[in-house]
Order: sequence, then C-alpha cells, then structure tokens
Amino acid sequence: MVSKISEGVEISVETFYQAEYSNPASNEFMFAYKIKINNYNNFSIQLRAKKRSVY
Repeated sequence: MVSKISEGVEISVETFYQAEYSNPASNEFMFAYKIKINNYNNFSIQLRAKKRSVY
C-alpha cells in the first residue's frame, strides 16, 4: 500500500493483480485498485473529479 498526506488529506492506494482476468501470453494484464481517502481536517472535503490513465 502506498500513502501520501497533503494538506490534511491522506490518500492510500493498494493494487491487486487479477490473474484470473489476465492473459500474459497476449500481453494483457488486469489489476484492481483499492483507494482510501482520510480527511484529518476539521472541515469537509469533496472529491470533485477523478482522472483515469491507461498506459
């Protein structure tokens, strides 16, 4: 798990390789991600957008 705290907000990401959905012979690999957001501030925050990257 990788975590980073910035301006009182912690983002943690855990990656899981999904072997049952992957096909290494065709160079196809599937991953799942668990993302956790903790707000350590005394005010609310809002996730307004997310970006999706495919390499």
